[in-house]
Amino acid sequence: MVCGWHPFSESCAAKYSDHLSSWWIEALKKGRPILINDVSRMTDEAKNEMDLFKSQSINSLAAIPLIIGGELVGLLAYNLIKKQKDWSEQTILLLQ
Repeated sequence: MVCGWHPFSESCAAKYSDHLSSWWIEALKKGRPILINDVSRMTDEAKNEMDLFKSQSINSLAAIPLIIGGELVGLLAYNLIKKQKDWSEQTILLLQ
């Protein structure tokens, strides 16, 4: 997901509103990274996201929220398209 250099808020969320469920946005707003080792094994709750990621040939991903002043302003997304990745806690600490 690339939204350019804009706050994540309305412009980016609106662009992907058909694909991002409330659980995704709420997790990021709470500062929780989203780690997906295998996109094809995502839950029914995440079907919209799974469809979006599959359409982009993403196999695994990590989404790290960027919080400034208690507000979600963006995210860092690491997408793997050639293989799957089991995201370890150590790897996430390094990415943050």
